Amino acid sequence: MAKFQCPKCPKSFKTNNGLKWHLLHIHNVQYDEAQADSQYRQAAGESNADDFATLYLLPSVPIELVKAAYRTLAKLHHPDMSNSPNATEKMKELNRAYEAIMKRQSTE
Repeated sequence: MAKFQCPKCPKSFKTNNGLKWHLLHIHNVQYDEAQADSQYRQAAGESNADDFATLYLLPSVPIELVKAAYRTLAKLHHPDMSNSPNATEKMKELNRAYEAIMKRQSTE
């Protein structure tokens, strides 16, 4: 069964409703439905295509191209290099996608 991890603390929940309540009442943060859905799909192992799409790649590309695409996008979206207000969030998403692809590659 997939678990929903709180982004603010190490606590995890069985349902997104539990996470929603926790974020609102403990951390005073609004619940992000898209983030929870992505986290659920990742925990269920369904995010393979999404990870490649985050890096603007097709799932059939060689691992060397995955590494090159990640490095290029990391340079563009790194918070120290980008003036974008959401650079930190974009960098976190790139890191998550890259790590998921590399983890799947190492287990195959």
